[in-house]
Amino acid sequence: MSIEDVLDAREKTHGDFREVAKISQTIKAFYARKSMPLHQREALDMIASKLARIVSGDNNEMDHWIDLSGYATLVVSKRLPQSALQPASPPQPQEQLEALEERLSDVSANVSHLRGSQFVR
Repeated sequence: MSIEDVLDAREKTHGDFREVAKISQTIKAFYARKSMPLHQREALDMIASKLARIVSGDNNEMDHWIDLSGYATLVVSKRLPQSALQPASPPQPQEQLEALEERLSDVSANVSHLRGSQFVR
């Protein structure tokens, strides 16, 4: 099986890679500046990717749903080493203000985009 065959098969279950990336990165932008332990951030990153695949690809592909629940379970069960549980440094007030302004700008852009999409009627 060639790499092209693998990519074609994955596109059927996972969706178009560019669309998945766009959706996944949009989700990640909502929590990008939030201070949290690294294992929670990684789990959210993976969940964002799985959600993007569900929306873009075959939503009946059970592996997406199983993976999504697995990452959430890892956080809940704390099966990770203690070093992974250390939170990142909290942002400083000026950084928080800048992050909120950026987030507001992103949300405004997303709302404008959604107003023209098939999802908003």
